[in-house]
Amino acid sequence: MSLCLEVKDLESAIAHLTALGYPPPGEIINASHGREIYAYDPDGNRIILHQLNEQSN
Repeated sequence: MSLCLEVKDLESAIAHLTALGYPPPGEIINASHGREIYAYDPDGNRIILHQLNEQSN
């Protein structure tokens, strides 16, 4: 299963996951629609944190 969450501040969301003990293992991906990073919950489900480009808002 994958769950995609749109966030206002990607760095803050990454810091929150890291503080919970689940730091995203990869780098931020820059796509045409915005920036995103993959994280994983304790069961291994993928969580996609996504921040829109400012011009997309």
